[in-house]
This record gives sequence, structure tokens and C-alpha cells, in this order.
Amino acid sequence: MRFLWLFFLALPLSAQVQNSPSDFAALPVPPDMPYTAAALDPEDGVLPPDVMALPAATHRYIDRQLAYFRGDVGRAWLLRTLDRARPYRDWIRQRIDERGLPPELFWLVAVESGFNPGSTSHTGAAGLWQFMKNSIDGYGMRINPYVDERRDFWKSTEGALRKLTDNYRVLGDWYLALAAYNAGLGRIQGIVKRTKERDYWKLLDAGRLPRETASYVPQLIALAQLAAHWDENGLPADWDPSPEWDRVQVDRMVDVRLLAAAAGVPPDELRDINRELIYHLTPVLPQGYYLKVKAPWAEPLRAALSDPSLKLVKYYLYTVQKGDTLSEIAQWYGVSQAMIERDNPGLKPSLLSIGQRIVIAAVRDIGPFRKGTS
Repeated sequence: MRFLWLFFLALPLSAQVQNSPSDFAALPVPPDMPYTAAALDPEDGVLPPDVMALPAATHRYIDRQLAYFRGDVGRAWLLRTLDRARPYRDWIRQRIDERGLPPELFWLVAVESGFNPGSTSHTGAAGLWQFMKNSIDGYGMRINPYVDERRDFWKSTEGALRKLTDNYRVLGDWYLALAAYNAGLGRIQGIVKRTKERDYWKLLDAGRLPRETASYVPQLIALAQLAAHWDENGLPADWDPSPEWDRVQVDRMVDVRLLAAAAGVPPDELRDINRELIYHLTPVLPQGYYLKVKAPWAEPLRAALSDPSLKLVKYYLYTVQKGDTLSEIAQWYGVSQAMIERDNPGLKPSLLSIGQRIVIAAVRDIGPFRKGTS
């Protein structure tokens, strides 16, 4: 049976959250004891909606956020966000459920990026979950001249859920874990240590939290509360399921536009799904690269990749002129020297010869190299 899950959090948030020091002292949670979301027993054979897994909370900051989202500006933003969420929502929810995490974490993506995988903050955080470059270590993402996997919706979601779980295991409280996602784990640990206070809401009232973090968690809770009563708040019901996603391993450099054409899938849509690609070329990585695809596209794409007759990369053929250097040529064509060397076995950058021919992957459409204009 299918039911509307996006607007799922139906339990009223009527009680003020309370955490005691003794509760906190029993944590962190061991790795083999994942957090388990609460559930209601089915009634009359009908599955009930999910319930709030976070401790119930009321606070004036939550009320302010509710007022904003019910106003014209906030409501317009929320409707755009729900529309952008459509491709990823079922998949993200499933990943949250599989890990036994609070279902409200779904709304963290809305708070972070408005469900825009191409989003970049003024501080340089990127992707759906807004990872900084210095915060991806240990969370399965890479950045190099050809790929920024903070924008990979699959890898960034897996990384963010692991990071949130790590925060919870250290801090023992989901509200503090969410605050740490925004402000940094070390910073929240320091605040708790200095104040000897482990109640997020008391820290908020005492002005101990960073300014942005002070509104961060209340915004997430407000979104969850609105979703708990989607009909009362006039939010649109959407019963259509999100796409099912698959991944196709690519072990060589491929132009996704040529690959899409060969497989009969929309090239612009395939490119848009894989926002982590800095160019339209798949990178060559030690463990291979995984192209995210809608499930029905997977087999046609695999068939195209396995067809030896298909040429799936476009190259420029450049003839070396007097005074050329490999660094200038690479800069002109928008590639690295290492990339040119990989595609031209035996090439010696310091020993280019006039008339020598070099193949260069076409990462962008550009005219012939003219020395002195790069």
C-alpha cells in the first residue's frame, strides 16, 4: 500500500523537551546500537503515519519559524523546496529508515540547501547537505579537478547520515547532534563542556549557541510540524513516487552526452543528475566512477558502455608548434597536464617537438590553441 510519506510527522509537538544529565551520561551510544525511530501499531489493518522520533518540543523560536513559513514569502520558498525535493525524497527517506534514524532528518536537506544539489553557500559549502571541503574526510567523498562529490546526491546523503550518527554517538542527544552538524562537533562539545549544560533548549535560551545555530534546529522542527499537518497548512498532496535510482560503474573517461545519446536517454537530464561532474566527462578513479541513473536507464547505459564499436569520448587533435609548452596547451583546453599525459603514453612534457600530434579530451568546446592568448 502506498501512502503519502513526505508529509509524515503526525504526532503533535505538545511537550517541552527535557534531557537530564543522567540521561546524557549513559552515552555515547555504542556503534552496534543504532537509534531506532518510534512507530505506532497498525490499527484496523491500516498503516499509521510515522511519528516524530525526536523528543517533542515547543519553543518561541519554533513559533517564529512557523509564522514565517505560513507567511507569503516563507510559503513560496517551501513550495519551491518541495518541488526540488521530488526527485530525491523517497530515496533519502529510505536511507534514513534503513539506518534507523529520526525521520525528521529529511528536513535537514531543506534547511541546508532547499534541496538544490547545485547550491553553494557564501562560505563555500556545497551540495544538498552543504559539506565544506575540509569536512568530507572519512565520509566517502572526493574532490579533484574533474569531480566534486559534495554534489553527488548519493554519496553526500550517505556521508551526511554517517556524520549525524557520529555526532549523536558523541553527544548523546539528537538536538545537539543537529547543532553540531551546523556549528561543528568540536564547537558544540566545547560549549557543553564549558557550561556543563546538555539540554539544547536551555543552551538556546542562555544565548550559548552560535547565532546561526540558534535558528537552525527550530527551523527544521517547524518544517516537520508543518508537514505533520500538511492538509491544515494547505500544502499540496503529492502521491506520485520519486524515481527509483541505480548506479552504473564507469571505469574509463566517457563523455556523458555521447553516452546518453548512444543509450537513448536525455543527455541534459543525465548531466543534471550527476552534478558532481565539473565537466561532462567522467573521471578516471582507482575505484571507478558511479554514474547515478534512473533505474530504467541502467541497462541501456551499461550496454552502450560495453559496446566496443561506440566512441564515447570526443578528442581534439593538436599539432605542436614552435614555442608551445604543455602547460599552456593544457590551460587553453581546460585540462590538466596529467590528463594529457595519460591520453598520450610516452609523451615527455619537456621534450615536445614541432609537428608532434597530441590528443586532448574535449572538456569544453573551444577553438584551436593560439600561443599568447591562453
